[in-house]
Amino acid sequence: MTSSDRQQQEVSPHSPPELTVAVITSWTDRPFSRAVADLALEGLFDIDLYCFHPADLDEVAQDRGERRLDAWLDRSLSEAAQESGCPASCFRIHAVTTSLPDAAAFEEERRGKARDLLAEVVQFAARKRVRAVQVRAGRRIESEGPSTAAGTGYRLRIRPAGALKQLVKSLGEVLTNEKVRDLEVGLALEIEPGPPYLLRDLTDVRELFYSIKDEPWRSRVGLNLDIGHCLIRDWTPNQFAELAAEMGIELFHCHLSDHSRQHFADLSIGAKHRLRPGEPAGGDDPREIADWLDHFRKCCAEGGRFCTRTVSLELEAIEDPLAVHASYRAAHAALRSMPHSSR
Repeated sequence: MTSSDRQQQEVSPHSPPELTVAVITSWTDRPFSRAVADLALEGLFDIDLYCFHPADLDEVAQDRGERRLDAWLDRSLSEAAQESGCPASCFRIHAVTTSLPDAAAFEEERRGKARDLLAEVVQFAARKRVRAVQVRAGRRIESEGPSTAAGTGYRLRIRPAGALKQLVKSLGEVLTNEKVRDLEVGLALEIEPGPPYLLRDLTDVRELFYSIKDEPWRSRVGLNLDIGHCLIRDWTPNQFAELAAEMGIELFHCHLSDHSRQHFADLSIGAKHRLRPGEPAGGDDPREIADWLDHFRKCCAEGGRFCTRTVSLELEAIEDPLAVHASYRAAHAALRSMPHSSR
């Protein structure tokens, strides 16, 4: 199993590169094998693999070796092939996503476990020839334990500065790990709008990248451009471009969904916002998703070795393979209509 040949091609700096549209397998609560089988039945084979999805944890735990994720993936694709009638070789892994918020935890045991899992995912991604792993950057609020003697409720602590230091510590330990340091895989951190999250806004991003500017592994840390989250925060591509120029930040990957104003309410593409100029908007918001897609495409033209050149559909509130397929077609058509279109 390898990623597509397109990821191995050299991209000319004089023209925007072709982009691939993939689907993150967190679009359903079902196990990975069922998720990709359902996509295959709709003719979708380009995958952004969500590692350590809750529905897959028991299956992953069947193996204990260093390559347990490889064994789990092989079993899952074999099951998906049997269920869908499509050969396992049809499935193409373009990106890897995971959520390990404990990488910023204050309790060292929890932080160390998340750090080790992230290192494992990076090694797995390298074996699959994936250029970047997308990571949620952690939380600024965590539980300290029961708030009463009876064990009911929880005390919460808020330490954004300390959490940021913990995240930087974890990133450094992963990227200097002897099994990881020489791998051609970057970490794409994701901005998560909302009070509990560590990277909530562009100010938080600026603070993080300033804090790691002198680290020898700095070039291996970039951002995952989550277009749905940008729509929630009312950001513009120009704001992202200005921050990137100021701090030397690269975009390694892109997540795409439509959004209203709720973090965990991923909507079908075009449900609220106009996808392309001249099209009717699903809602009353005049902003165009295509502006963000074009921004990512231009960044890919200038991007380095960790840019996946992939737009992954993150549709965690959908649960309907037909709706996922409709969003895939919409995103694909939008990219194809641009100059130097993608396939």
